[in-house]
Amino acid sequence: KVFEIRVSSAGVVSYLINGAPPTTVASTAFTFTDGVPVIPFVALNQFTTGTDVTGVCTINSWEFGYQ
Repeated sequence: KVFEIRVSSAGVVSYLINGAPPTTVASTAFTFTDGVPVIPFVALNQFTTGTDVTGVCTINSWEFGYQ
């Protein structure tokens, strides 16, 4: 699967899974304020909730840049 997080020049965040907006999980709307530096990173479940992550998560490609 391809998971994308896009931020427009206006700071509006959108999420895509395999090129389409998610349909089973509601996306939380978010807009960055002007002038806020953004650093891309990945956080897996066990680090954010303290719950063990089952299975394997492999990142085959990591790409970021301007939209």
